[in-house]
Amino acid sequence: MDKEKYIIFNTRDMLLRISQSQIMCFCADKNYTDMFLTTGRKFTFTYGLSAMQKHLEESLKEDVRYFVRLGKSAIANLQFVYRIDLLKQILELYDPVNNKYFTLKVSKESLKSLKQFFKEEI
Repeated sequence: MDKEKYIIFNTRDMLLRISQSQIMCFCADKNYTDMFLTTGRKFTFTYGLSAMQKHLEESLKEDVRYFVRLGKSAIANLQFVYRIDLLKQILELYDPVNNKYFTLKVSKESLKSLKQFFKEEI
């Protein structure tokens, strides 16, 4: 990422200005979306993952490519992908700066697509 991009999350009760490089992932929780940061903080929004994906696309434009939708359950920041385990259906994210790991349970199909993406990148 060349220049640091920020995403504004404006809700009824708060405004958050978060650098895209601090966002590890978003996880669906029914009609809510949890955002997990590299600092270990978590924020919950009162809209679903599809609405969050649309907000990311509108906010980041071409830089949205750093975020990938993983089925119905998650959106992950590609810069933190550390391990893809197809057998256990786990995606592990890691931030070396803050020494934080985050594990996501993801469908095998989504993990296969992500693995293929990284193989083609090599």
